[in-house]
Amino acid sequence: MLAILPFRKLLTMGNRLLVPLLAFFSMLVTPVIAWLAGNSNAILRILGRDNSFTGRIPLWNVVLQEIASRPLFGFGYGAFWTTERQTVFGRRSDGTHHTRITAS
Repeated sequence: MLAILPFRKLLTMGNRLLVPLLAFFSMLVTPVIAWLAGNSNAILRILGRDNSFTGRIPLWNVVLQEIASRPLFGFGYGAFWTTERQTVFGRRSDGTHHTRITAS
């Protein structure tokens, strides 16, 4: 709610001024977003990152295949990440969500 306070004066100006300001802002922001989306690989390289989110995409591909094999009842709590599944990529993973993939 406090985030709107700087814009309260803008909101009380009425539609006569608000619509052109929003149109102008949209014309400035849209090309910037399009440029960022088009150059995301280069930007990620500059930042020292890759677009596979540190190797999680191949991990999720395998996990989604496993989910499809048991869509109704799943595997049960703690039954999925067996030692065999943890080393499927030559690295150890304790899970896919809120965990890190560590080199073994």
